[in-house]
Amino acid sequence: MKNQDLAVITSIYFSEADVMHIELEKGETLFNIKDSVSHIYFLKKGELSILKNNQLIWQSYHDEFIGISSYFNKDLYYSYEVKTNKKSTLLKIAIADFESALQKFPALNKELMKLFNDRINLTLERAQSHLTLTRKKRLLRILVEKVEHNQNGYIFNYTVKEIAEFVGVPLNFAKRTLDALQDKKLICLIQNSIEIIDFKGLKRAALG
Repeated sequence: MKNQDLAVITSIYFSEADVMHIELEKGETLFNIKDSVSHIYFLKKGELSILKNNQLIWQSYHDEFIGISSYFNKDLYYSYEVKTNKKSTLLKIAIADFESALQKFPALNKELMKLFNDRINLTLERAQSHLTLTRKKRLLRILVEKVEHNQNGYIFNYTVKEIAEFVGVPLNFAKRTLDALQDKKLICLIQNSIEIIDFKGLKRAALG
């Protein structure tokens, strides 16, 4: 299901009266492991990291539901932690309102269960990729996938610590790998971000 489809579903099935709008700054926590499953969230804008045992298992971007896996699993508590990578705007839907919408609109059940199944399959694919790629390859691919392009060139707006968390590698390994890329003049490490000097060369290294 495409993200824009989820935005349409949310606007149809959840009225403004049913939801709260919240904003979180970069680095804030939406919820922790063992917090009670009390709300379903819909990410309107921003970026979130979903972590378990300090390992990144999912990244969510705009127009995506957060917390539905715990809800459909009938968990009493969230089984993962969610943090913001960027300033994010979300809808906060109480479980009672969520269940009311499910009962009122049977088609919503079908759409959300499809979404849940799609997410499970994609998570399994990512897990398989995690097993087959080396740590260095995973780090290179994160750089390529999350780079931002503007009039000043290619910028990766994350810290070395955040990269290590995304990839699931020790901080010292991430530092050594990035230093080596800088020595090869593929990147330039600057405060709280990375300038990509040779994007084509970096992409070749990531895919090769």
